[in-house]
Amino acid sequence: MLENLITLPITDIIFFSATALLAFRFLYDLILLITLSRKEKQFVQKNNEIPVSIIICARNESENLKKHLPTICEQQYSNYEVIVVNDASEDDTHRVLMDFDNQYTHFRYTHIPKDPKFDHNKKLALTIGIKSAKYDHILLTDADCIPASKEWLKEMSARLAFKKIV
Repeated sequence: MLENLITLPITDIIFFSATALLAFRFLYDLILLITLSRKEKQFVQKNNEIPVSIIICARNESENLKKHLPTICEQQYSNYEVIVVNDASEDDTHRVLMDFDNQYTHFRYTHIPKDPKFDHNKKLALTIGIKSAKYDHILLTDADCIPASKEWLKEMSARLAFKKIV
């Protein structure tokens, strides 16, 4: 057998060695892909709750925040955050947001001060909210919107979990 190996041209030896290495690599990648695919499906099946950042832009919305923000902050969902961007409000929105910040651990807010030289629109508030989000999946809503139930976030994010499986 060793004599046959010695008599083979060097190009044949390199060809067979490369073919064997490629076959091994292909099998390794296939096994790895199958393993990762199964783990991802198990994760999604066990925990359908993908982490979500809810962003709300508010300008002079203190009354709406008082009425609607508790329903958003008390969703039946395990891993989410609520970010409110106070967009140069002139009412007591800042005080309302401070109260919510003290009350809910997954609540945060930021403030855009009014600038007499620069008049900005909602796009700046959205940009700041998105940049401050710690999760990849973002849900945008307004201060005057109220969720239909405490399962609202679960229903909204269910489609995200479904797309992850497919």
